[in-house]
Amino acid sequence: MASLGLAIAVARQPAPGDALTALARTAGIAATGLVILGPLLWGHAIGQFTISHHLGRALLLAPALVLYCWHVSAHR
Repeated sequence: MASLGLAIAVARQPAPGDALTALARTAGIAATGLVILGPLLWGHAIGQFTISHHLGRALLLAPALVLYCWHVSAHR
């Protein structure tokens, strides 16, 4: 859930450029949130992995995605 909060915080930053750039950034952050949170919703029911596996993956992936967004924004 913390990764969703980070994604929302990044989404609230003012987007450089036009409305299309802002839309692309919002769509990318929303897709990232679905990738991170999706398995938490159905992974246990399917029996593939435990919740701790998905939380660990989210904790590792979220900071990397935030740093990448900052890097891309800084070099535009």
